[in-house]
Amino acid sequence: MQQFFRILGAGRAIPSTVWSAADVERDRGLPEGWIEKHTMVANRYACLPPESACTMACEAVQSAFAKAGMGWSDVDLIIDCSTSLQQPIPCNAAMLQSAFGKGAHGIPCMDIHSTCLGFLLSLNVVNGLMASGSIRTALVIASETLIGGVHWSEPESATLMSDAAGAVLLGRRDNACDMFFRHETFADEITACQVLGGGHRLPFFEYRPERESEFRFSMDGPRLFRIALKRLPPLIEELLQEACSDPMDRSSLLVVPHQASPHAVEAIRRICGFTQDQFENRTSKIGNMAAASIPFLLSCLEDEKRLREGGRVLLMGTSAGYSQAAMVFQL
Repeated sequence: MQQFFRILGAGRAIPSTVWSAADVERDRGLPEGWIEKHTMVANRYACLPPESACTMACEAVQSAFAKAGMGWSDVDLIIDCSTSLQQPIPCNAAMLQSAFGKGAHGIPCMDIHSTCLGFLLSLNVVNGLMASGSIRTALVIASETLIGGVHWSEPESATLMSDAAGAVLLGRRDNACDMFFRHETFADEITACQVLGGGHRLPFFEYRPERESEFRFSMDGPRLFRIALKRLPPLIEELLQEACSDPMDRSSLLVVPHQASPHAVEAIRRICGFTQDQFENRTSKIGNMAAASIPFLLSCLEDEKRLREGGRVLLMGTSAGYSQAAMVFQL
């Protein structure tokens, strides 16, 4: 397939509250050293009032605009791809637009919701819209306030999560180039990662204190780890066989995975044969930021001058569903 988008600028934001592993262990009654042994996330960021998903999104967007030298008048479409929904209706993108101010008013807004794969799938949708000529620019945002919804009786998942925002401004390329994309869903694993309450199957008005766990994030980490190790490497290999005709092409890729967990990300790196230098695994320092993970890292890499024009990037990840996806594109 053809690639019609390019990255114009990427921004990020983190809340001011940092919880170390020791902080969480003390506050949640976990044994000292439990987090290092089980999840290995040293720090996570917590979005607490007066900070919010909107304040983080505004900061990330302004950073992306500054790097691109652009503003609201240049944006044709706003996409929110967050896992964290501020409310059922309207869409998150409209909620964010209300915080962005009058400069953003009138710009079309929509959500693309696929939990941790939201940003990667948004790129594919934007690429199609740019291919059709419908838009020339798009702003994709993920602003995650995950910690507020975790289930602390499941510390294996709760201690992984971190709040943050990432925003990427995309523009239409003058000349299309090759792009490679794969996306799969295996709904027989749908119960491995879910929030039961809040939708029409279990409405919010049926909430009771004794049912609180049904309204919080629940994840069977070991089960998802096994599924990802079985299913994701074959998808990556299939994609690379198409995208990289020369073995040297693989070694030149910059690989940016969704930061699921330090254990899982490192295991995928080893199985797929990527070097540590080309593979971004910062989960132990920043935690799992869900859909914000990839745009957050792209912003970091842009600041570090590692997003070089003409270079190729491999994005990959998994999400609730169980879904998995990967993309090779050119900077």
